[in-house]
Amino acid sequence: MKKDFGFTLIEMMSTVVILGIVLAIAAPSLSQYIAINRAKGFAENLAQDLVMARTEAIRTNQAVQLDVRNGCYGMRAGNTACDCTITDTTSSNHCAIKQVNTSTGMSLTKTSGFNGIVFDPVRGLPVTNTFGTLTATQVLTIENTAAKVAVNLNVIGSVCINSAAGSKKVAGYPAAC
Repeated sequence: MKKDFGFTLIEMMSTVVILGIVLAIAAPSLSQYIAINRAKGFAENLAQDLVMARTEAIRTNQAVQLDVRNGCYGMRAGNTACDCTITDTTSSNHCAIKQVNTSTGMSLTKTSGFNGIVFDPVRGLPVTNTFGTLTATQVLTIENTAAKVAVNLNVIGSVCINSAAGSKKVAGYPAAC
C-alpha cells in the first residue's frame, strides 16, 4: 500500500479559517498598540527636543522661543516667537531650529502656560516670554484614541513624562512626576 504525503484540501482550508479567526482577533489589538507607540514616541521626542532647546540656548547664547499649537510645535533662536504652522522657510515667523507636526488623530493640549516658554541663554532655565520666572510646572498633554501622555517641564528645566491612571494609561510611565 502506498501512502500519500502532504495536506488534503480540507486540512488546508481548516488551517486558513483558523488563521483568519486569529488575525481578526489580533487586528484591533495591533492598531491600539500602534496608536500607543505613536503617542509614546511623540512624547519622548518632545522631551528630547526640550532638552535640545535648553542646550541650544546656552550653546549659542541666544534665547530659544517655544511655540506649541494643537497640531505642531516648533523652536526658534532669538527674541521673537515663531509659528509652527508656517512651512515657508523664508518667512520671518518660521521655526528655524525645529518644527514638528503631530500625526493624524493626535492632539496637543497645553494645560498651563506651555506656549509662552523661552529658554534663557545664560542658565538655560525656562522662563516666560517676558523673561519672568516660571511659578509652576508647565504641562503639555499628548492624546490619541488609545493613549494619553503628559510632558512636564519644571521651573528648573527638568523634563518628566507621565501617564495618569485611567482608560488611556500608558505602561512604563509613572502616574505623576
